[in-house]
Amino acid sequence: MPIQFDDHMLKITIDEDYSGQRVQEEAVRVWSDPSRPDEQLGRPEITVAYVPGTREIASSEVSFSGPGAADLRIRVTPLRTVYLKEAPATPTTGTGATVSTTENWSSKG
Repeated sequence: MPIQFDDHMLKITIDEDYSGQRVQEEAVRVWSDPSRPDEQLGRPEITVAYVPGTREIASSEVSFSGPGAADLRIRVTPLRTVYLKEAPATPTTGTGATVSTTENWSSKG
């Protein structure tokens, strides 16, 4: 999640496996001024609020554990919901997570 400001950007990345275990994370402030060093923000934590009765995100907040970043909070409210449809499973993939570009999926219904 890159966020650009006039004098710096925030680069926040969190990757988790299916069980919620973090496999990679990064939270850093990169200043536009090359004389300023990058600032590590510590472990990013996300709190998500859902629309009642759904798995649709209503809002979320990202906080950080690093020195000097404890008071930094990013609040996010989705402007649009995008619903993705998984491709059908195939004998080759066994799952619908991978879409072959050599087949015409639109004809599969």
